[in-house]
Formats: sequence, structure tokens, C-alpha cells
Amino acid sequence: MELLQARDRIEQFFEEIQTSFEGHYKDALHSCGIETPVHGHSNLPASTIMNILNCFNVSLYKVAKGDVDYEVMEKQLRGEQAIPSRYFEGALYSLKSTPVNIINCISNSLSRDAANEVVKTVQIKGIEAQESDENVNLILLHDICDYLQTFYGKDLVASIGAQKAQQTIGQKVDKWRGKIKCLKTLMELFIDEVYPKTVGQNFNWKLQSVDENSFVIGGAPRPEVERTFKNAGLVPRSLEVLRKGYLQTLPSVIGHRTLAIHQISSISHGEKSDTYKIVSAVQKPF
Repeated sequence: MELLQARDRIEQFFEEIQTSFEGHYKDALHSCGIETPVHGHSNLPASTIMNILNCFNVSLYKVAKGDVDYEVMEKQLRGEQAIPSRYFEGALYSLKSTPVNIINCISNSLSRDAANEVVKTVQIKGIEAQESDENVNLILLHDICDYLQTFYGKDLVASIGAQKAQQTIGQKVDKWRGKIKCLKTLMELFIDEVYPKTVGQNFNWKLQSVDENSFVIGGAPRPEVERTFKNAGLVPRSLEVLRKGYLQTLPSVIGHRTLAIHQISSISHGEKSDTYKIVSAVQKPF
């Protein structure tokens, strides 16, 4: 993102809120000890700009990108719970609880401030308080992971995927106790009982092979999910990294340690499926 372009977008944002949300704009400046009028908002210290933006539930990164949803901002300023319409278009197969859980993982891995910055970037303030069965599309999870990958790298995204797997599988372990005898049994239970209610809602996964110490699993998005991303002009690379972290955690359920995980094919690289091979071994005690 070029600096001049970012500065222009910051100025455009402040022009918009001065016109559309004048009262809130003046209150925000007053709370930061700034008198109006302000000439050149982008010349203010970054910390001051961020404090002002906090009053509008939006991040500096979001403003600099130039894709603020002002309709959502208006509703949130009125005290309503709202999230951008882009997350309600196309294939609505993701539970709202999934991004909420991911946000909690970010808070645990980084800090509550870092998690709040993600919330402001995707403009979903208040979603954690919503008790609704309403679903969203996978783009919301993509946007969260894309932000994390941009600012914190792939390793953190994979780590978040691992945490999510531990939460999901952890709920099943007691029920599976006595059933899991090897990696093959684990993966069969995963495909039968976990997959259809979680990742399988957006992706068609297939266990291609499994032996004592490894398995190969691959899949592709359901056609309507693929169209949703194509219409939004997005390539879901960060979600591939999230899945990688998720899958590499599974062997730990049977006391294995993951030795390696290889992505054999990648949709974001133009191939027809995302395919992974996970190699593990029995965890030896110290």
C-alpha cells in the first residue's frame, strides 16, 4: 500500500465522517484534546488518529485500504449490532461462533488489544454478544486470517488453526475414548463425526490414504463457496494456512507428534484441490 494513497484515503475518511457524523466527529476530536477545524488529518500523530478511529469502531488499516463500510458504522454508532453485508452474500455455511472463537484465540496468542484491532478491521464489533443461529460466509474468516498473515505471518495463522482443532476435537475425545486405536481410526471418526459439522460445510474433503504414521487428505470448496470468493475477487491463501495448522494437530489426539506436513496441491496456486500429507510418530516420553 503506497503511503500517498493511504494518506489520501485517510483524508477521504475524515471528510466523510465530518459530513455524515458531524456530532460524533467533534466528540471524538474533543476526547483526544483536539480543537476543530483540523487541516490535514493525516498529519496528526498515528496514535492520535487511531484514538479517533476507536470512536468509530474501525482500524487505521481499514481506513488506509479505503474499504470502510459506512452503513455498518452508522448502525454501530446508534448502538445497533451490525456487520458488513459482504459477509452475508453467497454461500452462508459458516457459523458466527467460528470467527468469535478465532478472535478469542488471537486474544490468547497475542493480546486483547490485538484481537480488538482485528475486530475493528472487519467491523464486527458486538458480534460476540449476538445470540443468533444466523450464518455468514467464509469471507469473514478469510479477512481475519488475511489480516493476521499480513501483520504477524503464516506461523501465527497456522497456530490459530491448531488451537481451533484442539477446541473442536477436545469436545469429542471423551466420547471417542476406547474407539481410537490408531491414526486410521482417528481419521475415520474425524471424517464421520467432526468434518460434516465443521470444515465440511464449506469444503468437500476426502481422506485419500492413511497408514500407521501418516495420512493424506484433500478437498476443494463447494461450488457455491468457490463462486462467492470469485465474485469477491479473493484468493483464499490464508485459509489454506489455517487448515494446515488445523490438520497438523489431529495426530496429537492419539499421542502422536507431527513430524512434517506437506501441502501437495494448492487452489490458490491454480490447482483444483488443497491436498495435505501429515507424517507423525508416537510421542516418546522424556
